[in-house]
Amino acid sequence: MNTTGIILAAGKGTRMRSDIPKVLHYFRGKPFVRSILETAHSVMGSVVVVVGFRGDDVVGVLPEGVLVARQENQLGTGDAVRAALAVVPQETDIVLVMPGDLPQLEASTLEHLLRVHKAQSFPITFATVIAPDFLDWRIAFERGGRIVRDPDGRVLRIVEYKDATENERAITEVNVSIYAFKASWLRQYISKIENNNAAGEIYLTDLIAIAVAEAGGVTAVPILDIRQGAGVNSPEELHLLEQLHAVEE
Repeated sequence: MNTTGIILAAGKGTRMRSDIPKVLHYFRGKPFVRSILETAHSVMGSVVVVVGFRGDDVVGVLPEGVLVARQENQLGTGDAVRAALAVVPQETDIVLVMPGDLPQLEASTLEHLLRVHKAQSFPITFATVIAPDFLDWRIAFERGGRIVRDPDGRVLRIVEYKDATENERAITEVNVSIYAFKASWLRQYISKIENNNAAGEIYLTDLIAIAVAEAGGVTAVPILDIRQGAGVNSPEELHLLEQLHAVEE
């Protein structure tokens, strides 16, 4: 099966309190987006990088030949994927979406997600983290979308932190925004996402509930090494990850 990756790298990253795009901050000597692009390219040949805020600067750190899509207005992750699909090759069978701010993500995690996806019939397979708490460097997961399951453990939806109730925020299984989609299903249903939420954005996560209703379910795959799912949203979170890496070395 042909797989194409999509890296979401269009946002400003307001909480970084910087004039440069979040994905251009450095971890272990490389911009975030360059690290995750190299990881993605080691798993699949075709990768689309979605740029927006100061897009030319982001393109400037990418190697030649990388496919680029431009999200003119940052209207949410669903809108970013819509922009990317215009560039994704038509022969693509699986679309693997990931954020541009996971500098610790490893190829083995993407490979495992793809294996699980290919072995089942649901249109979406996505990665989660089960956080023991939201302390220290694990604060990176605190504002992540929560995985809502039924009493039998089946995934029902992802609720974004801004829209979650107190009970939902107490859920410790968190979305890390890595998704494998059946490409034909994604192209069909991406236009069905609306912006009826607290942020007024088009959330890619809304496709989870749509797949549950229309296709019978989705598959969630917890990442065992939860550090790989830790995004960077602030200078403080970056500092904590740098400290963790220094201790491990």
